[in-house]
Amino acid sequence: YLIQLYFDFSGYSDMAIGLGKMFGFEFEENFDYPYLSKSITEYWRRWHISLGNWFRDYVMYPVMRTKTADRIREAGTKKFSKKTGKLLATVYATAVVWLLTGIWHGANWTFLLFGIYHGFFVILRMVLKEPWKKVEAKYHLEGKKWNTVWCILRTICLAAIGDVMFRADSMTEAFTYYKAMLGMGVAGGGATEALFFLKNFAGLYLLGILGFFPVVKKLKETTKVKEEVKDAIEAIYLILVLVISISYLTRGSYNPFVYFNF
Repeated sequence: YLIQLYFDFSGYSDMAIGLGKMFGFEFEENFDYPYLSKSITEYWRRWHISLGNWFRDYVMYPVMRTKTADRIREAGTKKFSKKTGKLLATVYATAVVWLLTGIWHGANWTFLLFGIYHGFFVILRMVLKEPWKKVEAKYHLEGKKWNTVWCILRTICLAAIGDVMFRADSMTEAFTYYKAMLGMGVAGGGATEALFFLKNFAGLYLLGILGFFPVVKKLKETTKVKEEVKDAIEAIYLILVLVISISYLTRGSYNPFVYFNF
């Protein structure tokens, strides 16, 4: 589902960007390799950028200027410090944003809890930012490859857990998925079915996972050939992707964009 969701959302955005270029409009990138993120906060800076920017400009900033936020800021400043007061007001505004983000996706408990779930990790990162910097400095974690890989894998896992709520029609269904992910409450054929899909769609899964990362972009940057040759290879590659995509569409059933639901 991580693969489906990413290519569905980023794919329709790329189509909009491409169509815009045909009519002389320039749209910014909406997805910036989110599965390379080292935290949920970074993940949401890279995922659905236009939506995040809208909530930041039209919800978070106005909420930060409300009387409630001012009272929280003043109370935090008096009791602790100016820095803490500012942090508490930011936490309040962030909580409002994520509640509304969940509701924006749909009037269902799954979406509300999806927003609360991601909001929790964004706020946690915000609160622990300074202490964590000290830990990284003390143990020299910054820049370590193994630490970067660990942070990326951790973020992908957290995103996958959150996407269960995004996908499920009810929290009962979501908990069924969670139990299955932990190997509990799955019928005997569950593992067999999973292995069947892994075996039959291994090539597509591999291509999808490679697509999470800027492999083609890096190859283009590092390959020492003329720009004209690179452009020709890229054109052939894109035409092949288009032909393969159309062939899958023609032999498959009607399958609208996931995001059309919203």
